[in-house]
Amino acid sequence: MVSAGEYHTVLLRSDGCAVACGSNVDGQTRIPALPSAGVAYTQVSAGGGHTVLLRSDGTAVACGKNGAGQCDIPPLDAQTSYTQVSAGGCHTVLLRSDGQVVTCGMHGGQSELSLFATAMNLSSTQVSAGRCHTVILRSDGHAMACGLNRNTQCNIPPLDVAMSYIQVAAGGYHTVLLRCDGRAVACGKNTHGQCHIPPCDEGTWYTQVSAGNDHTVLLRSDGCAVACGLNVDGQCNIPPLDEGMSYIQVSAGWFHTALLRSDGCVVAFGKGTSRCEIPSLEPGFCYVGDAMPHSRDVVLQLDFLCEFDTFMLTCFSLAGEQVLRLNARCSDLAWSTYKRIACKLNVNLPSLKLVLPDGHLLASICRANPLAIVADLTRQGVAILSGDVWMVELCRELGAKSAVFVTDVDGVFTKPPSEAGAELVPEILLDNKGELELRGVSMNTASHDVTGGLKAKLESAADVLRGAPSVEAVYIVRAGSSAAAEALHGLAPKQGTTLRRR
Repeated sequence: MVSAGEYHTVLLRSDGCAVACGSNVDGQTRIPALPSAGVAYTQVSAGGGHTVLLRSDGTAVACGKNGAGQCDIPPLDAQTSYTQVSAGGCHTVLLRSDGQVVTCGMHGGQSELSLFATAMNLSSTQVSAGRCHTVILRSDGHAMACGLNRNTQCNIPPLDVAMSYIQVAAGGYHTVLLRCDGRAVACGKNTHGQCHIPPCDEGTWYTQVSAGNDHTVLLRSDGCAVACGLNVDGQCNIPPLDEGMSYIQVSAGWFHTALLRSDGCVVAFGKGTSRCEIPSLEPGFCYVGDAMPHSRDVVLQLDFLCEFDTFMLTCFSLAGEQVLRLNARCSDLAWSTYKRIACKLNVNLPSLKLVLPDGHLLASICRANPLAIVADLTRQGVAILSGDVWMVELCRELGAKSAVFVTDVDGVFTKPPSEAGAELVPEILLDNKGELELRGVSMNTASHDVTGGLKAKLESAADVLRGAPSVEAVYIVRAGSSAAAEALHGLAPKQGTTLRRR
């Protein structure tokens, strides 16, 4: 792992030791010795004039400038440990194993974040200390910030429906956040364009973000790094990669940038020579990323239960061991289910690689279609109980343009389809009074409807049109048909019954 600070850089080696280069005026590069042979450093963070390090025994240590108490690491409660550390300008933020955030150093309201999350019965999953502000990522995928807000660096951008944040980075006077769809957003000071995030090339997305003093560095899914913002010292001039090489971690310092390559080497560039003079390594050693064991490989298997709208989700390890089992409705948003599984397993969302039965990654499906539902993941239609209140609420919450009811017939008929002369009704209108125009449609259709009755289904569809203004059409289609696939992906189905407002 590499961390670029104000005037120094700290790096994590493959043998569990940490090294540093750059200014040592306050002792920030004088890394404390490890207490025993069985303990290693697992994470490093370089701040203004101090360094904070996390050890494999769950304790944290600090060195360097301590005028505000930023190196006075708070003692741990019984049965807790530290899981992440972040060094800011004159303060330090630490995440405990119980999801609580603790701080030390210059106080800018940092403790309010922990208290607020606790009051909401939420835990934190990541922390980031900036020059004078702090940002934390909550277990529900939302982010909070506090401290100096003169440049609106604490005004976290609101999330779109079905979105969540998966990483946060606090810089000098700006904040950068990575969304679950691979897009990055920023807020705060933008004098030098540090908040103007470059768009990704087609087929790529961002996997990591880092905020410096006046610049931003981002890692893409193809292993390339990009930067934006102040570049007077060349801190945004990303070195080209040799063929077959990629970047695996990025860190934006106050006036320089450090990047970890896939071959275990680190390149640094920007203002100052000493902070960019990466220590050479002995043969057989390399620099590594975060050594904390965050990842956990699981396979997601979806089984359809005989309960109309319920799936059983079972997570298996690659060794075949059952890890988790839970129920999900076919209408549940896939991203929400993804986050729910990560929360249940206590795994960071970016580290959770859920493989679907067809070999696709759940994250890839969700990234391609943020509004995908669990039913989409099975590649088949399912029957849904009509009359459920959730349909109206979901459409209203999502601002959906269409709603889909799937059943065991092609749509609404003039009479039971098994009877001679039965005809499919292609369209039913809702009049200005909110009543369905059902001329020519028989309600005596129990024999061909096993999902709650045609009348109840049509009333639920009408409720969607009445209660969700954004919905332009409601489709009733056969489960597992091409029409169902078209409707579930937002297209007007070629066969079925469409309900619209007159």
